[in-house]
Formats: sequence, structure tokens, C-alpha cells
Amino acid sequence: MAPVTIEASNPFADERLKVAVNDYRLVWMIFSALYRWDLVEKLPHTIMRAERGGFDELEPLVELYLEWVLDETYRDAMSLSVDCHDRRPGITRKQYLAEVHRYPRVRRYVEHDWELDMCRFWPIGRAGAEAREPVGSTLPALFMAGEYDPVTPAGWTVEAARRFPRGHVFVFPGIGHGAIESDACASEVAAVFLADPSVAPEADCLSVLIAPDFIDSSEAE
Repeated sequence: MAPVTIEASNPFADERLKVAVNDYRLVWMIFSALYRWDLVEKLPHTIMRAERGGFDELEPLVELYLEWVLDETYRDAMSLSVDCHDRRPGITRKQYLAEVHRYPRVRRYVEHDWELDMCRFWPIGRAGAEAREPVGSTLPALFMAGEYDPVTPAGWTVEAARRFPRGHVFVFPGIGHGAIESDACASEVAAVFLADPSVAPEADCLSVLIAPDFIDSSEAE
């Protein structure tokens, strides 16, 4: 994809900014959009439109990108210190590339991340092996996940809950990362659970949640 210039609003100032978008940056924007429930159902249409030269509909993704990169409350040093310390060590470049090659559609966008991985150089140490042992408990626990979470997939949530015999798992359709921040139903379920953790929370609101109403690009044109 040849770079295109998209104009979007600065989320932190009353101004419009011009942002160069190439295919690598677009992949990151699509990933970021999966954190926002209100953008998920528009993604297929937006991607199809961009493929056909309709770049105007990328503006919401560009604005979200600006929100991330211009946020002065976010500190890379803090993020690296936590992530690099807790991350499981030992993966080799060969193992990384073997995993990447399982996904040929995105391979070109991530195969060089090994060389760019700051955790290989960040002097923060590593958590002990006990920090990575599976956790289990007989205490009541609530597990909630978004169907389209790009960072902590719903499958991980289901797997983690297997070690909690009194755990309750809820997967919210059409939502990405951060279910409790994305849908009132998740907040309702959490409130019911916290009011009485000894009882399985009712989730009547889940019965009315449906999969995203994805926009049909052929009908939208």
C-alpha cells in the first residue's frame, strides 16, 4: 500500500493533523480499533473501502491512532518495565519466526519485531518461574472477555477459569479488549457478582446481545 495522507482531529487540541498512513501503520490501526467496541462492526467495510481507494473512512482509525501516540499520560518506560519483567523468557529467534510463519497474511508486518524487541535490552530483570505458574482457587471468581479481544483472547479466559471450580465465565459478543469498559451488560454482571460472590450471577442482559451488525460494503456503496 502506497502511503496516503489522512486528515483527522487532534484528540488533545482544537486542530486538524495530517497523518501519513502506509500498510504497516494501517495494520496497527486495525489492531488498535479492536479495543473499541464501536469500531469493530465497521472494520470490514473500512478495510474494503481502503482497498478500493476509499481512504476517507479511515479517519476514525487515524483519530484513535493519534489518541494513542499523543497521550502524554502514557509512559513507555513504565510499560516496558512491567511487561519485560513479567514476560516468559527463553523464546529463541527461530521459535519466534516459526510461529510468525504460521500466519502468512501478517508475516511481513511482524517478522522483524524480534530485532526491535526492547525487552532483549531493557535492564529490568525477570520474574521468577513461580510468577508464571497457573493460578487456581476455590474462591468465587468472575471471568469476563470480549469476543474480539486482540491481546487477551477469550480462549485464554476460558482456559484460566478451568482452575477455578467456583469461577463464572462470560464472553461478550462483538466486543474487543476491556469488556467492562465496553458494554453496560459487563458492568451489570460485575455488580451482581460483587454484591454476592457466593451466587452465580444472572446475566439476562447477555441474552439480548448479538454479534456485530457488520456493514455490507456492497450495499453501502
